[in-house]
Amino acid sequence: MRGRLTLRYQAPDDAAMTEAVVDSVDGFDDTLQKISARAEVEGAAIQVDLQDVPLRPDGPILVGPGPRSSVLWHNDGISFAAAERGLLPLANDLVYTRGPERRCAPPEETRISQRAAIEALVVHLLTGERAESLEWMEASSD
Repeated sequence: MRGRLTLRYQAPDDAAMTEAVVDSVDGFDDTLQKISARAEVEGAAIQVDLQDVPLRPDGPILVGPGPRSSVLWHNDGISFAAAERGLLPLANDLVYTRGPERRCAPPEETRISQRAAIEALVVHLLTGERAESLEWMEASSD
């Protein structure tokens, strides 16, 4: 791994944001598993914001439950959504939480599986780059 990464998230019943700093792929995976278990209890995905240490925002990921996710990448004020080639958009928005608020990610921003989202983030952790195996489309929202 090329450095430390801060994961920030807040489930609906949490009083404040939770921060976890990871410095290994195993630590990253363990933290995502904990957040995914919490999302299962909440019944909705939880938005997790990622920041390199020292702070540099990279973008949010939606973590569990369900088969789909969303990965947004920010570059010079523009957001890009990751998509697996050949994976069609969902019929409906993907409901997720950011703190006490329930929000919806549009179908065009959820064309990625949970596993592919995690793999894309591992590529970023190891190289600092976006995963070339995915398509990156300009996103309308963040």
